[in-house]
Amino acid sequence: MLSALFILDETGKPIISRDFRGDIPLKHISRNFINNFLEEDDNLVKPIFIVDSITYVTHKHGDLYLLAVGRGNMNVTTAMVMLGKLVDVFKTYFETVSEESIKDNFALALELLDEMVDFGYAQVYDPSALKTAVFQQSRRLTNVRAMPPPTGAVSWRQSVPPIYYEENKVFCSVVENINYLVAANGTVISSEIKGSIQMDSQLSGMPELHLGLNDKLAFHQSSASGMDPNTQAANRTIDLEDVHFHQCVRLSKFDTNRTISFIPADGKFELMSYRMGKLLKPLFSVTSQSYEFEGSRFETTIHVTTNFKQKSMTKTLSLLIPVPSDVDTPSFETTIGVCQYKPELNCIKWSLGQVNGKKTCAMRAQMGLPTMSSSKPSAVAPPIKIMFEIPLFTVSGIHVRHLTINESSGYTGIPYINYKTQSGEYLVRQDPPKIIKP
Repeated sequence: MLSALFILDETGKPIISRDFRGDIPLKHISRNFINNFLEEDDNLVKPIFIVDSITYVTHKHGDLYLLAVGRGNMNVTTAMVMLGKLVDVFKTYFETVSEESIKDNFALALELLDEMVDFGYAQVYDPSALKTAVFQQSRRLTNVRAMPPPTGAVSWRQSVPPIYYEENKVFCSVVENINYLVAANGTVISSEIKGSIQMDSQLSGMPELHLGLNDKLAFHQSSASGMDPNTQAANRTIDLEDVHFHQCVRLSKFDTNRTISFIPADGKFELMSYRMGKLLKPLFSVTSQSYEFEGSRFETTIHVTTNFKQKSMTKTLSLLIPVPSDVDTPSFETTIGVCQYKPELNCIKWSLGQVNGKKTCAMRAQMGLPTMSSSKPSAVAPPIKIMFEIPLFTVSGIHVRHLTINESSGYTGIPYINYKTQSGEYLVRQDPPKIIKP
């Protein structure tokens, strides 16, 4: 019985994956595979190994690695046979099994996985039987119809007794966490979006939902696409990496019209997660100037500019600005918001609240320093941390075109769609304070 299955590129980076049971943490699976397989000495490498009570079974094919993982002492023989047969099925549909063919047939590969494995158990591997559920098409998926799982069971939703709500509604939230590291001169050192589509289903019976996304989505690694960020922006494509879907998703139409069809789990669950790199411009520009007057005072001036569209507005915005550990008697001047000295964190917390895009705000702080100090000025200043939340806004440009609800009893369900962008680890480096001697 498998917990999850991964298809990795030659560097160990996931191309696609399927979490069948949700009983193991997937965060470190790729890193454990790299450490214990790819980076291991050739004479010590093993196709089967165990890390933290999770069994890893590997199968190499060309420039790909197929990886099955399961909790405890799973049946590794069955897992190895399953991975080999998976390659055979992919050959039937894709002709050649490679990183390129998997990316070109992203939705079809996931559809085949759904038919071949159900809740971690092997189901159908005969290509002739699979053709009754998935029509063969060279390189691109054009006409696939969804079929129920071979077992006839929907493990993620209760059917007996049927689920009932007096008011039928479903909430869909696109949430993006933004990670940035910006140099003191404004140069972007690293940037990343980690996004997800969060659902909260309060629907009776066994409804089928259809969620449509942008037509411009592209599922491939940005670094392998040969497209620089400016060209990407001009073409308005949205390049997503490390895309994961909930097991309820049926991807029969996704490759052609970006529609996700699924019978939802009851309550809250993550429908889809994704990652996106190479952002073009920081959401916030920060400049800082600090002065340390020896034995007298510390002064810092901060300017922050919001770079997103003017019609958008932060719900919350605050900056944590590091200061020397021995300051006292703080005083502040701001054009907007309030400041608090946080001695336990050795920083100033500047809370700006609601701020529109294309706006510059300023803050000046003056704090006393002891006449005699045993500490030496640091040659490197800690970075400024930005924390924020922007409603009705996404950096990636992902947009839900429609969300429809179909149920055999014919009730009318109400869909609610929301967007939110918030800070992950957003850091802006600053120059160390200039020392002014008396």
